[in-house]
Amino acid sequence: MTYGYPRTSAETIYIPSYLQPLTLELQDFLDCIKTKRTPSVSADEGIKALQLSSMISDAIKRSKAAIT
Repeated sequence: MTYGYPRTSAETIYIPSYLQPLTLELQDFLDCIKTKRTPSVSADEGIKALQLSSMISDAIKRSKAAIT
């Protein structure tokens, strides 16, 4: 499904290094340690995100294997 966009087009979005998602997450984590506040992302949410990314990675590997 292309959601109204042609499959052949792509858009590159520049994100400054100081705004990279992992950088922001680590900065938030360090701030939680310093200020003793609850993290923006819970451990359960983090685990679910890792499981999802692992499933996506596995699906990509399977699809590439099926093509070759």
